[in-house]
Amino acid sequence: MTLVATAPPRTRRRVRPRAGSVLRSVALATAVVLLWPVSLGGLFGGIIVSGHSMEPTMERGDLVVVMRVREAQVGDVVVFRPQVAPHARVVHRIVGADGEQLELRGDNNDWSDPFDVTQDDVVGKVVMRLPQVGGALSSLTDARVWASLLLLGAGLWLWPRRAPDGAP
Repeated sequence: MTLVATAPPRTRRRVRPRAGSVLRSVALATAVVLLWPVSLGGLFGGIIVSGHSMEPTMERGDLVVVMRVREAQVGDVVVFRPQVAPHARVVHRIVGADGEQLELRGDNNDWSDPFDVTQDDVVGKVVMRLPQVGGALSSLTDARVWASLLLLGAGLWLWPRRAPDGAP
């Protein structure tokens, strides 16, 4: 009998589970960074256009994606908080700047906004427009829609299922 030296069997490293875990962690971190609202210090946010002042650039029901910026420039479409109504958000274009004061106007308006707006009042710059997506999303805030969806889901869950052929 001849003995042949063989190498010990290789143990497979578990690369796939680790890679999957790393990818999930990276995806989660990316989602948190991208979806954390601007109002809470995040980079991006979304605003649903509710007026006509920015037509034809933006229409009522559009969803605009807003990115936080250090300093908005003349020509940028921005979202700002008017000092007279701090909970409101207005989407208008910067048409001029005089020191700290910004002059803003809706594309569909012949007049500038009567608000005193500074860079500190700017929430962010509009970087993307999703036509009519905001209208669909705003319908989800209606309690009747949620109640209908819950009733539909409960009905589907509770509906008796057919037994397979031959089953008692």
